[in-house]
Amino acid sequence: MLRSILILASLLCAPLPIVQAAPLQRYESVRPLMGTVAKVIVYADSPTAAHQAIDASFAEMNRQIAILSDYESTSEVSRLGQISPGKTDIGPELWDVLSYSEKISQATCGAFDVTIGPLTKAWRRMRRRRQIDPQEIADHLPAVGYAKLKLDPASHTAELTTANMRLDLGGVAKGYIIDAGLKTLRDHGLKHALVDAGGDMALGAAPPQSAGWKISVAQSKQPGAEVMIVELANCGVATSGDAYQFVEINGARYSHILNPHTGYGVTTSRTVTVFAPTAMQADAWASAISVLGPQQGFAALAQHPNHAAAVTTLEQDKLVVEKSKNLDNWLTAH
Repeated sequence: MLRSILILASLLCAPLPIVQAAPLQRYESVRPLMGTVAKVIVYADSPTAAHQAIDASFAEMNRQIAILSDYESTSEVSRLGQISPGKTDIGPELWDVLSYSEKISQATCGAFDVTIGPLTKAWRRMRRRRQIDPQEIADHLPAVGYAKLKLDPASHTAELTTANMRLDLGGVAKGYIIDAGLKTLRDHGLKHALVDAGGDMALGAAPPQSAGWKISVAQSKQPGAEVMIVELANCGVATSGDAYQFVEINGARYSHILNPHTGYGVTTSRTVTVFAPTAMQADAWASAISVLGPQQGFAALAQHPNHAAAVTTLEQDKLVVEKSKNLDNWLTAH
């Protein structure tokens, strides 16, 4: 009996076998999204886990596009514009984007403004015709101005206070949407992940055995432009500028990025890259600094020390690179 007890005790005290976790492997998917292509990269312990998470991520991003895109006539943001002047309840996604946009508008004195929708639509037509209509621009300006959009936090309602208002979330929604894509991957247990949509990136935890995601940030498409090679994790990156979307009319080059105060496309050729805690923040500030320029843009951005930026401007056929004072330290910290 004593011998049996000793044998049982030795079995109970024996060390449990060590179960080795499956090594994480890299999986990638590239699919059309928001008029560009989006790339999702994850590290997972099985193809099944990776593909399920990636599919869920794209499904969530497409769900939000159906809410936030002004290209979709049935989207919530499009339907909101159709009630102007008027007031209505809005859903959580649209509320998040509009309330954050209001803060950026205030911080930049209106250089960032989601009520620019009437001018955006006018410029789409003018770019196709390659002809500017100054009277059409002047006619739309009275409907533009972020203060004309009233948000009520208590009731989660939005009010368009002027006739013919339309909202364009193009300067902020892409970042918000890819942030949601990254969150979905995390919710599926994949923290080592990256979502890239046309150069805007939402970065999760670094790949295994790496300090960060190694990415290259082109500061301009001009020959000889500086390329930043950085390793980053758990942050957002966005680049804005006129490298691809611009039109030349009567010898002048107009960016697709519009100045809300004048109604015209930005005529200075510049590329802006912003680094921030989220892709939405980086997206909005890249758009704002594209309008403000580096001097005013960096001054406004300085109120947000967890953001940093670099601007490359084409001046008399020379590229001038300017960086926010905290950029080097920000990149080192992330």
